[in-house]
Amino acid sequence: MATSRQVRVQGAAKLAADFSRMAASVRGPVLANAAKAGGIVIEAEAKRRVARKTSTLFRSIHTEVVTQSADSATVSIGTNVEYGPYLEYGTGIHGPKGTEIIIRPKRAGGVLRFTIGNRVVFAREVRSPGMRPRPFLGPAFESKSKEAFETMAKAVWQQVKKAAS
Repeated sequence: MATSRQVRVQGAAKLAADFSRMAASVRGPVLANAAKAGGIVIEAEAKRRVARKTSTLFRSIHTEVVTQSADSATVSIGTNVEYGPYLEYGTGIHGPKGTEIIIRPKRAGGVLRFTIGNRVVFAREVRSPGMRPRPFLGPAFESKSKEAFETMAKAVWQQVKKAAS
């Protein structure tokens, strides 16, 4: 013998309209703001980790929205200071290329002149192993990506709750 129950849903149209309104509230600028809020979490950690001499690199680290559409947003976290990548990835044998740095005079037949201590030195070329990396952005992303995601989710959820009320 079969047993059955009937369930009647009332207000389905209103519920569908509410869901549509909530979905529409989480688009374009809302996603961009949420992504930027998450990026700022990583930016703050990168600023905490970066080596400081003059603070120029520190001040240049920023988060900006680079693309935004109805259903997505992309942010970039970084710096426009030209030596930022050298600090992040290293140079010479320590850098991405893994090769020694050779410095030569700009003019053919010229020599390099520099001072070591109180002594003037002349050379046709100088070889340098380069600089070891002192990463700040990669480790910031790795250590704060979960917190950044949670920050983005909270920002989106606030908009959903606002649209639902």
